[in-house]
Amino acid sequence: MPINPKPWQGIITTGPHWFYKKDREMVHNARTIIEMMADVNSKNGNLLLNVELLPNGSLSSDEKAILDEVGAWVNKNSAAIYASKPWKVYGDNLNSILKRASSIANADLEALKKQNESEQFNQRTIKSPPYGNDEVRFTTKGNVLYVFVLNPTEGEISLPTLGLKSNQSPNQIKSIRMMDGKKVAFKQTDEKLTFKIPANRPSKYAAVFEVKGAL
Repeated sequence: MPINPKPWQGIITTGPHWFYKKDREMVHNARTIIEMMADVNSKNGNLLLNVELLPNGSLSSDEKAILDEVGAWVNKNSAAIYASKPWKVYGDNLNSILKRASSIANADLEALKKQNESEQFNQRTIKSPPYGNDEVRFTTKGNVLYVFVLNPTEGEISLPTLGLKSNQSPNQIKSIRMMDGKKVAFKQTDEKLTFKIPANRPSKYAAVFEVKGAL
């Protein structure tokens, strides 16, 4: 799904139903909810999460654990989420799952290709293949570009979209920081931006970077 020029809303629920059932298999966990939040935000959307309450109106232990983890991640990265806007493109190194297709069954691969070509929003679940380590999403706020690395691992990644001569025409980048304020080493050429994903990050989930100067 491309960036929608008008704000929209995606709706998901943690389990297979929109109400609590005792013997249910969870569809989402903290990781998939965070990935979907980044994806939806980058495409000018908002994510509405349904929480399946117990009959007495309280949270089950598994639902609470998910919300606690998502809440902790959002608190660390709130500047990149609340009141953010999409950039010219929603991401870079797209379709990383298809590029790793050798480990995906043929039937699943065909389904992923159709999903990728769809104009509709398609949700990921716990069973979805992981993103590549260099696939990212973008949001903006004011003169700051935020980069969400969906499945981060320690090491370098390269983003052609932020090369000085890319079709998006970014400016010379002045600094890159993690959301905890830690500076990140980077190099911007005509072809790409390369920067390092630190081993020590604020969260084990999607890593968010504050990029100044590009806009």
